[in-house]
Amino acid sequence: MPIRGLVYFSRLYEAYIKENSLNIYGRTLVPLPTPKYIIFYNGKDKQPDIQEFRLSDAFTEKDGSTPALECVATMLNIHYEHNMELLDKCKRLHDYAYFVGEVNGNIGKGYSLEKAVEPAMDKCEDNDVLTDIIGKHRSEVFHMLLFDKKLYEQGLREEGREEGKLTERAEVIIELLEDIGEPSDTLKDIIMEQTDMQTLREWFKVARRAHSIEHFEEQIGFVSRR
Repeated sequence: MPIRGLVYFSRLYEAYIKENSLNIYGRTLVPLPTPKYIIFYNGKDKQPDIQEFRLSDAFTEKDGSTPALECVATMLNIHYEHNMELLDKCKRLHDYAYFVGEVNGNIGKGYSLEKAVEPAMDKCEDNDVLTDIIGKHRSEVFHMLLFDKKLYEQGLREEGREEGKLTERAEVIIELLEDIGEPSDTLKDIIMEQTDMQTLREWFKVARRAHSIEHFEEQIGFVSRR
């Protein structure tokens, strides 16, 4: 999530600078709007009311120095009965959480998504929830939810395939290292937790040429604490 935020903010600032004809190459401080990155969560997994994610958590080098870039994403759980103080202050957000809660409740009863949406919309209309949207755009809401579901499932499949490739490459690297020594649990964890395929490709090449575990660690910049 933070990496998406970094990309979004970069584009927004670029547009803001152009629209306001700001000189970013001069000596004068250029005032910029303060960014806030809020994510509303209504997925299936249980999550706390509030959670922070930092771009720096993804950085591969943890040497204690302050990174040149940071982006903090604050995720708010908007499942109904979570963050009620926030929901009570924003009727639109409250109504959205109520509607999603009804859909998920119907799915929990064994309904397919297609059959869960219609009764959820009916209940919303009966309770004056999102009536201005559902009343005028009922068909659009229904098809949008089905389309989003297809995109979400496609994303999960692609993510699963990518994670599988990363895991497979990391395991091969560890097997190569085990042929020349005994890698520490810490080193194994670092290899298995690596999420950049290009980095794993480079480590694979290093592992093939390495004549010892210490040689491999030195080549990838890992300081062993054994």
